[in-house]
Parts: sequence; C-alpha cells; structure tokens
Amino acid sequence: MADQMRGDHAGFAGHSYVQTPHLDRLAGRGAVFEQVFAQSPICGPSRASIFSGRYVHEHGVWWNGVPIRKDAPLLPEIFRDAGYRTTMVGKLHLAPAERSFGFEHRELHEELLLDELDLDAYEHFLAGRAGPEESTEWFNTTSGVGVCGMDAGLEETTWVADRTCALLEHAGDERFFLYASFVRPHSPYNPLPEFLDLYRGAAVDAPPFSTEEWAQVPPRVRATAESWGWDELKPKDFEEVRRHYAALCSQVDAGVGRILQTLEATGLADSTLVVFMSDHGDFIGEHGLLYKEHLYDGALHVPLVIAEPGRRRPMRYAGLVETIDVMPTVLELAGVPDPSPGSGRSLVPILENPARVHREHVLSEWVTHCVNENEKQVREACVDPCLTSVRTDRWKYMHYHGEPGELYDLKADPQERMNRFGEEETQRVVRDLRDRMPRHLLEASALPDRGKGNPYFQRRLNTTD
Repeated sequence: MADQMRGDHAGFAGHSYVQTPHLDRLAGRGAVFEQVFAQSPICGPSRASIFSGRYVHEHGVWWNGVPIRKDAPLLPEIFRDAGYRTTMVGKLHLAPAERSFGFEHRELHEELLLDELDLDAYEHFLAGRAGPEESTEWFNTTSGVGVCGMDAGLEETTWVADRTCALLEHAGDERFFLYASFVRPHSPYNPLPEFLDLYRGAAVDAPPFSTEEWAQVPPRVRATAESWGWDELKPKDFEEVRRHYAALCSQVDAGVGRILQTLEATGLADSTLVVFMSDHGDFIGEHGLLYKEHLYDGALHVPLVIAEPGRRRPMRYAGLVETIDVMPTVLELAGVPDPSPGSGRSLVPILENPARVHREHVLSEWVTHCVNENEKQVREACVDPCLTSVRTDRWKYMHYHGEPGELYDLKADPQERMNRFGEEETQRVVRDLRDRMPRHLLEASALPDRGKGNPYFQRRLNTTD
C-alpha cells in the first residue's frame, strides 16, 4: 500500500509524465480498477475501512488516532484465524497502536502514533546510524517541498522494501498474509535526489485554479487553505509540489519493484496474490489546496491493481468501486470465508465478467478538521463539521448540515470547479443523490469524541479537547 497516492499518478493510469515502470508491469498482468474511491480522505479512517470492509460511520474511526470498534474482525485477524502467518511492515495507522489487529509480527513505522510506546521499528533501525532522520519537517515550509538528504539505504521507503523482501526470503512454505505499507508519497514532499532527477526536465504545470472557486462553496474550504498558508502560494510553488510528488511516486514504485523481484527470485510469484493500492490521494494544488482535507476526487480517487497468480488475462474495469470492496475480494480469492461480512462487495464477479455493473454510486465521509495552530478558525467556519459525499459516474454531491452543498457535473467539469448546487435545473439531481445517503448522515451531528489521549491532537495542538 502507498500512502496518499492519487489514482491518476501512475503510468498505467495514463499519466503523461509520472514514471512507474514496476507498477506498470504489475498492471500489465493484473486487473486495473480505474474508478476506486476511498471512504475517507485521511489515513486512519480510510485504512479502518479497508481492513474492516465498513464505512466510517460503521467502524467509528472518524479521525486519525480514534480507536476502531471491536464488533467485527479485521482482515488480518481473519487470515490469522484461518492459519495464515500474518506480518506487516511500515505504516498501519490504526488505534490503539498497542493492539496487534491480527498481525503476529509487526515492524511499524508511523508518524505521531507511536511516540509514547517505543514501538516504531524504523526509529529503532535509525538509532545509532549516520544521517538525519528527515531533511524537511512537516511544518518548516508552507508547501512542504524539500529533498531528502539522508543516505538512500536509511530512507524509510527503502527500509519498508528491505524488510518486506527479508520477510519474503524467509517465508518458506507457510501460507502468509504480508502487508507492506509505504509512508510515501505522503507529505512532506521530500524525495531522494535520484528520483527527483527523473523530473528535472519534465513539463509540470500547476493545476487550474482561481480563488473565485472558494466563493462558490462553504467557507471552510478557504479557511482550510488559509490556516496552512496555502493562499499565499504561487503557481510555481504548486508546480514544485507536483514535481516532488511525482518523484515520490517513482520512489514508491522502485520499492514495489524490489518486492516483486523478490517474489520471483524466491519462487513465490506463482502462488502469491498481489494487491497494490493507496489509502487516499492528495490535492497537490487542486482547489488551491494541498494534502487531503476535503471530499474532492483528488483526495478520494486511488489506484487499485489486483494481480492473481496465473489465473486470468489482464483486464481493466472503469466502473465505480469503493476501497471497502478490497477486503471481501481478497478473502474470496484466497478461499477464506468472512465470518462477519460488512458493506464491502467482492470484485470477483467483475474479474469474471468486466461487463457487470459493480456499484451505482460511492459514499465518502469527512469531519472537517486540521491539525495546525489555526484549527479554531477552521472549526468556526463550519456550521457543522461533518460532511458526506455521494458520487455517481456523472454527478458528485457533498451534503453539509445547515449550509448549501456542493454539486458537480463530472462529465462537463471533471476537476470539480463549478458548483451547481444552487441551480434550479439541478435540484432533481440533488434530491436523487441525497436519497442515496444513509438517513442518519443527513441529520445534524455533534463533533465526535476525539478519544482520550489522542496523539494527533496532543502533539499537533497540545490539547485533547
């Protein structure tokens, strides 16, 4: 799994300059799902959905650091109970961090969630070794752009690939479920120099944007941008963000390539199901935003490749898919029954017949929040922080409580720049999409509990209120 990788930022996705040769080869022998959408635009809630097969309102993880409900087994727990050796390397981002979540062997690398527990295997790996942990910090520049100055052999993407390959080399004949989770291309946008060099001459443009777009939507979007200082960024700043982000995608691709090569070298490739995906995307300048703090497609659209060992010819599916569909798909392909099926739907029928319609719409949820010193101004810009989006092939609707919503005609306006919510001729569309939402999500809501001792709010805001 990649972290914060957009669904359009890969060669197999048709991107004009992003270089991902290893992922392209994987896609060339697997099934590529072109319209996959996360159930939340941030790490913890999205990963909870992926591992549980449930929506955010079902598993309860509305923000990073919020504990997941225990009322249903998670994907690694099901594999463990079925006799698989369950291991993981990298970012898990489920809370509480001391819970195993079904992994018998964990080599964790997180930001913020492990500081009080001394569980970060990557930090232990770095201890006593030469080189700075990071050449740019999260908040040292408004855009987060930099270059990683540490030795490539110590960098975290390299470490995830190294440790994953080592585990594969010692897998033996035991059935295994191995979760390799990279922490990039998540910000800060600080690739290793060798990957940034791939894009020195690339024609990278800033996305089209005008502050007039903010006047069409509720004030929280502008407030979020201003809270981070993104309203001060120029097109050239966004160009550099996108150049560095592309380099990080290539950096992840190189790690994936090494894992795939190890599968081949160990003879495991012929019996191993490989799934590549991301938890969510990144705006990288769209809507005047960075990161992922809203329900626009840039933060929700993710890549998904499923490569079965020697079973089916390559295929592409352009229909709608949710990330909660991955869990039941993997279980069905492995022949492992799900003792407590959730809202996810297996993609195996699509693998057998790509002409099928899998979903008529996709659902995503978000509680408006930011973790910087200006969080209060963002919260004050919201009548109610909770929003829900429903997206079909044609339309995207965001439902606000007590404020006008957002509606986009994705055929005419795929970049979601012209809000058509208030137009008389679109009210039938709004009613239809609203009717597709779970009824309780349409009602006004109180801000959910952040969870006592949540490390994100303790570290970023020095508060748990």
